[in-house]
Amino acid sequence: MKNKLPTKGLMCGLVFFVAALSAIGASSFDNHEIDSKDRYTKMQDRLNQCFETGDEKGLHLLTDQLETQLKLEDFLIKFREAEHAKITVWVPIFLSTIVSGVISVLTTVLTMRARER
Repeated sequence: MKNKLPTKGLMCGLVFFVAALSAIGASSFDNHEIDSKDRYTKMQDRLNQCFETGDEKGLHLLTDQLETQLKLEDFLIKFREAEHAKITVWVPIFLSTIVSGVISVLTTVLTMRARER
């Protein structure tokens, strides 16, 4: 009985691993841009309403809310930059390790097949 490694299984495992890694990269901020548009529309409607009614107290409250929202947006941008910095540092290290491992396995499999012939 010949010792054969399942190359199809190895390739399927590699594809599954890469797909899992890409799925892990999703964050809880994926819907942020869509939600931002909704917030913008609501704030614009409230601003128009305050202008129409002449509500100065409402305008000051809206200004405070907008300043708070801008601070939150700035925090989100800094958080994303920090997350991207982590990815930028670690992905090349892990990716090169994975690629070299796959190449080693494929080289071994191809060498074993070549010796069988």
